[in-house]
Amino acid sequence: YDQKEGSSTLADGTFRKAMADLVMTGNGVGTYGPTGVPADEPIEVGRYLGALRRSWLLVLLIVVPLTAAVVLVSLSLAPTYRATAKILVESAADPLQTRDVESVERRLATIQVLLTARENFRRAARNLKGERATTLADKVDASVDPRANIINVVATDDSAAGAARIANAVATSFLATERRAERRRLDRARTTLLRALADLEG
Repeated sequence: YDQKEGSSTLADGTFRKAMADLVMTGNGVGTYGPTGVPADEPIEVGRYLGALRRSWLLVLLIVVPLTAAVVLVSLSLAPTYRATAKILVESAADPLQTRDVESVERRLATIQVLLTARENFRRAARNLKGERATTLADKVDASVDPRANIINVVATDDSAAGAARIANAVATSFLATERRAERRRLDRARTTLLRALADLEG
């Protein structure tokens, strides 16, 4: 085709209907005008409804057994209850002990690991009838609260009272162990101070 003054015509001077809506831009690239864009086909709702009416039996055979299977599985599963015991980790009372953020995070992470350690589960199982360290490992989890210095001890069981007992037993076992360790540290510090005081008096 020949191009003159921004318009395009076929060499033989005739136009074809397929090219009627093709507009040539200045750089020779052809684009469709408003009348050349094919219209969106309307959504035929009736056709889809008719297809559903024709295949209602197939849909029924699929939906009803699947729904019944889900209901039966849900009824056969035993209910599970969850209880949470919270442990507040206070700041260090010793003014000489560091209190930077990294140290606090490391301390919280250490407590979280110790709470779910096998030794702590073994001590807690002594106060829980029918529980062992292996069963508590499947029922107990510990997490650190991202907004506070709090450790969450989460326990699951087939009864609400059982879940609460497990969470409290695991938390209490850990706190008792920490209390004994702290008492031993205080006793050692007291012994050291008394020895130093005796040396000064001498």
